[in-house]
Amino acid sequence: MSRCLVIAPGYGDLIRELGLLDPRRAPAFERGRLVTNPGSSRVFEFRHPDEEGAPRYFFKVYRYYRPRRMVTFTYRPCVARVEYEALVRLREAGVPAAEPVAWGSHRILRVVRSCFILTRAVEGTRDLDVFLPDYFARPRTQEWVGYKRRGLETLAGMVRRMHAAGFFDGNLVFRNILVREDADPSFWFIDHPKGRVIPAWRGAARRQALIHDLASLGRQAPEWFSRTECLRFFLQALGAPGLGEEEKRLFRSVVALRRHMLRKRDSKLKKVARRGKRPVRPWPAGDPSARR
Repeated sequence: MSRCLVIAPGYGDLIRELGLLDPRRAPAFERGRLVTNPGSSRVFEFRHPDEEGAPRYFFKVYRYYRPRRMVTFTYRPCVARVEYEALVRLREAGVPAAEPVAWGSHRILRVVRSCFILTRAVEGTRDLDVFLPDYFARPRTQEWVGYKRRGLETLAGMVRRMHAAGFFDGNLVFRNILVREDADPSFWFIDHPKGRVIPAWRGAARRQALIHDLASLGRQAPEWFSRTECLRFFLQALGAPGLGEEEKRLFRSVVALRRHMLRKRDSKLKKVARRGKRPVRPWPAGDPSARR
């Protein structure tokens, strides 16, 4: 049996007060509002101390009971560690991202039984996929158009800096981007369970990861933005002055992968509609191993 706990500087007292010094007790954590409960993970939003105006935090805990999922991370970092280190790397590279507070894991014979990550919330923000329907329902004035264009330029700059630092998300979607309506729109990245750093000498791997990130981000883009805006965003994310031969080849690859992603998504939705969702096991009152 092994336990691992990493706490960001200045947050030791918080982890102690939340009772998370023993990672085995993470699955039994319940505080604040339950945001998501998909079955293998749960996310809670809460304030500490529990009073108006106190800082908000998000607590995400994973538990594994299917053998395939348990063995996946036997000789690899758990998903909580991957997310934590991804946020640290992004912030070190100057890319706005949620502040990581702590992560912990519980293993038995190297098999991950549960893990958690705690992050500090970014105040006054909304998910981008929640913000866009509200924004596009407003009157389309000249100011509205300019604000949208500045937002796309800001987000493209963040994507460019992230890739320049050698970090690639692997799941860059609208719901993993936070936006705040300041004088100019501000963005933050969250949730990077598939994030990884690819060294510069692995040029082919970097190129493929770049294509994947842009295609993943582009799955929802045509619903809200014109082809011209999407192309401009693509060039700004690459830092390219214009559409040269290399940019054309890259753009065709992004479009082809995006179409493949959409077909795969539609096929999955049809399969779920035909067979129904797999039943989700009820979340246990606590991790049995924590009571040993």
